[in-house]
Amino acid sequence: MDLLLRLSILVVFISLQTALATGEGLSVFTSENPESNALRSFVVVPARYEIPHGISKPAPQPVLKKQAPFRIEILDKIEDNQKVQWSITITKNSFGRIRVRSDYSGKKKVGKVSTNWTSFKLDLPVKDRHILLFQPRDQKHLSRVYKKGKPTSAQGVSQGGGSESIDIEGRNPRLTYEVEGRVLDAAGKIIKRYNTILQMDNKDLIRQEYINHYRIPRSTAGDAGKLPVPTRDEIELIPTKPEGYAGNLLTESEYDLIIEDGAIALSKLILDAYDHMKKFHRKPGNEIKDLNGETLPIPDSRLWLSSGWRNPERNEWFSSALNGAHQLGAALDLMPNEIPRQKNAAIVYWVLWKAIKSLPDQHRFFAQLEALTIPVRPSSFKIDIEPKNGIPDAFDKADHLHINLVK
Repeated sequence: MDLLLRLSILVVFISLQTALATGEGLSVFTSENPESNALRSFVVVPARYEIPHGISKPAPQPVLKKQAPFRIEILDKIEDNQKVQWSITITKNSFGRIRVRSDYSGKKKVGKVSTNWTSFKLDLPVKDRHILLFQPRDQKHLSRVYKKGKPTSAQGVSQGGGSESIDIEGRNPRLTYEVEGRVLDAAGKIIKRYNTILQMDNKDLIRQEYINHYRIPRSTAGDAGKLPVPTRDEIELIPTKPEGYAGNLLTESEYDLIIEDGAIALSKLILDAYDHMKKFHRKPGNEIKDLNGETLPIPDSRLWLSSGWRNPERNEWFSSALNGAHQLGAALDLMPNEIPRQKNAAIVYWVLWKAIKSLPDQHRFFAQLEALTIPVRPSSFKIDIEPKNGIPDAFDKADHLHINLVK
């Protein structure tokens, strides 16, 4: 065999290998949301009920559009004597079940529910053989009810408790579908492959959490899930927390993303009011006194940001508030940078409470002192029983202050 012939064969072989590996030549539709579609990401929207869309939107809110079937089309010309075969591989079988919508039989749709699927070898008489249509089955909250805390291994996810982070096996899956289209010659030999991966990105994973929690019942008395689903534009990179605060970021989520709908402005307002109130009570004549008439020194304590935005799965670990404002990006939990339940901490809570009550437009805020996640009783704001130190018991008992915007 001469050198020129060998080189020709080598070029043909390399060209064939390139064709087998290429993913070009496909049109892929995953979502009516342009940004999701560009990333081949998506959410799964159930057809059972309408879900409000947009946290910052004024009422009435638009409704989240139902998930249209995924559409993958081979754009290259397919010859009459060639065949097409499609396959779908689902990387998390328990949660990625699909329904194929393409009509390849000539009589009815291939509607088999499956987790891994391969079509017949489709020849010329099959209509639209170059197009694959399929859709994921509706996703559900992967425990039957909403229940705060982590379930035991014996209880499993049926007993509730959020997944805490974004991609825990068996609880909060990142749905992924690997799709391959193959073109075969008349003898059935593969001559070209087209591959694409449809996978939820982090923004759509967050949105899916809100969808999955919508209408989910609580394990105790109370409203079912009713939070709106954020738009992609409402999910952003985590901004730097306002200067002057110690503690955590504006979110403890594992996503490296946040929904922020007024929390930063609220935090700055509180910090300014707190600094002003500290200065006020340090002036002669405005001191806070104990029962013996002695001045209680105002600690120069920074406020500690303990919690901001929470994604719904993480919120389920920490809170019984299924529809709580932390998930809307408009709530903060604050505490003094002091030893809990000691005098300095109590003084800071007292000054902080006065600062919040001094803010204008009180109807715009909801503030609540809590101890071990339970609201401090209103009566304890007026009594000084234990310890008897001149500070109302509410501030001695508190371990954090929750505040959120009322919209």
